[in-house]
Amino acid sequence: RLNRNINAPGSISKHPALSPNGATLYFASNRAGGFGEMDLWMSFSSNGINWSEPKNLGKEINTPFKEGSPFFDPKQNKLFFSSNGHRGFGGFDIYLANGISLKKTEVYNLGYPFNSNKDDIFVVFGESKGYLSSNRNGGPGKYDI
Repeated sequence: RLNRNINAPGSISKHPALSPNGATLYFASNRAGGFGEMDLWMSFSSNGINWSEPKNLGKEINTPFKEGSPFFDPKQNKLFFSSNGHRGFGGFDIYLANGISLKKTEVYNLGYPFNSNKDDIFVVFGESKGYLSSNRNGGPGKYDI
């Protein structure tokens, strides 16, 4: 169970993603102090139990709309996330945040084939493959991998 710094009373916290060393937790939340409906935040822990007061990832990443599904890729040292507030193809698109400094961050749309005019979310990269979830036409469910 995560502490009250993550699960703040009266707010929603979801889409948790741990850094490979387990010391940084990225997540989406509608907690007070954000820029929009759902923002990305990060918290730190030295023991995986006591998490620090979360820091908002800033207005370059967060918009007045919804951000979610963070994934930190340690090989590229980049944060990937989904948003329906940045300029994109339509719905949720997948973005790359370059330089997560809380002050100077550049955000890039991953473009086609990662993004479509539907909702494209929850990207994860492995050694040689990556996966994403989308509600594009032609899949058997509401969101398909």
